[in-house]
Amino acid sequence: MQRIITLHCTRTSLSNRVQVKLILKEQLDRETQVQHRMTLIAVDGGPQAKTGTTSILVNVIDSNDNKPVFVGGPTFEVSVVENTPPGTVIIRLEAHDADEGLNGHVTYSFAPSTINSPAAKVFSIRNDTGEITVKVGLPTRIRATTIGTGVYFF
Repeated sequence: MQRIITLHCTRTSLSNRVQVKLILKEQLDRETQVQHRMTLIAVDGGPQAKTGTTSILVNVIDSNDNKPVFVGGPTFEVSVVENTPPGTVIIRLEAHDADEGLNGHVTYSFAPSTINSPAAKVFSIRNDTGEITVKVGLPTRIRATTIGTGVYFF
């Protein structure tokens, strides 16, 4: 197992004390390992050396380093009958984010390029569930349009 945390010990010249520093050899990734446990041993300089130990536990705190990934791929195709009543759910999208806590909480919305499109006038999305519903009766001229960045309606 490769060590990504090392100990660096130096003796100060004024007080002759030893300073111990934890040095990261590479970035920590919470999604790979949440904690790192170490034991530090101190040895005195006497003729019959005595030792003391302490445990070190490094908890890796999550950063927002992952993006949500849609289950099923980046593109979805949905066929909708033109007389589909308002309120009908036509697709439920699901995305997961590997981050922890609020960093991993996913909400859904239309992309800015979609907000002013004809599709946004006809379809709505629930920000908490990813459900896209018919908002109003479907006009016949909405046949092929893009919602967001890869959801297509025909």
